[in-house]
Amino acid sequence: MNKNLSIIGNFQSELEKINDKLQQTLINLGGAGWDIKSYAVLSEGKRIRPLVFVLVCKALGYCFEEIYEQSTVYEFIHAASLMHDDVLDNADIRRNKPTVNSIWGNHMAVLCGDNLYLTALEIALRTKNLEYIKMLLESVKEMTEGQILELENFMNLKITKEVYFKIITKKTGSLIAAACKGAGILSSATEDLKHQLYKAGIYMGTAFQMVDDLLDITGKREELGKEIGKDLMEGKVTLPFIYLLERIDREKSSWFKSALEEGISKELVKEISTKILEEGIGEKVLEEAKELTQKAKAILEILPPSPEKEGLLSLNSFIVVRRY
Repeated sequence: MNKNLSIIGNFQSELEKINDKLQQTLINLGGAGWDIKSYAVLSEGKRIRPLVFVLVCKALGYCFEEIYEQSTVYEFIHAASLMHDDVLDNADIRRNKPTVNSIWGNHMAVLCGDNLYLTALEIALRTKNLEYIKMLLESVKEMTEGQILELENFMNLKITKEVYFKIITKKTGSLIAAACKGAGILSSATEDLKHQLYKAGIYMGTAFQMVDDLLDITGKREELGKEIGKDLMEGKVTLPFIYLLERIDREKSSWFKSALEEGISKELVKEISTKILEEGIGEKVLEEAKELTQKAKAILEILPPSPEKEGLLSLNSFIVVRRY
């Protein structure tokens, strides 16, 4: 069995409950754009964010049925952000399926994404926990700031590692961190533990995006469910490319910039992918991602012994071994 699938399969029971709650919530919502929102949310996905939330809640002894309802908050926010991303990127394929914007148009994708953000907030309000709601709003704000920062660095071959990490920490790390801390808030954890859980989520989310960026240029289309080199073709300069630019001469760097501006071909993507692997950049990125997951592991180890704690540690390890 594929190692990636076997790890995710360990959480089948929890994932079924999360998916059932997502479907039930969408049915109860009904209204305009129901079919579009269902298409976006119920498309095949890993459900990492709601799963992390549920596992942390249970690891802290908070095992009430409402955790599955609150877990949908993180998937709705994630789905909304992807719908908006696809509009900004002019993407037409995600998870081996046409994107919402490619079927229903950009206007509908943006509006339905906005509606999902508000749906997530409405569900969060049911907790009547101001700290929890404020934390979620801050997370969404961080995500949008990360998107803005990414757009500001469109086709920027001089982007630094520091700026790159700021972008992915905000865009990806903040929501997984919110899932960890949100579970801590609802579980009435101590201030120190909530802070530590947030840090663990940042480490996990940042490592997750680093691997995503590597797979975008070195992975396989049938596993990723999208075109290889998609980010590069869209002018996003990610960590593997930053490291590659550090190792090539100025003349080659100028040529890459011209290629970005004119439009990168599939042949060039393949050439860049080969060069990244030949230079050992893939291993370097994975090693740095693994260092972050080790930091997350050190924090997760402080949780009391439980199957859910072991599940979190397994999920944390999955981040750097996955192929999709």
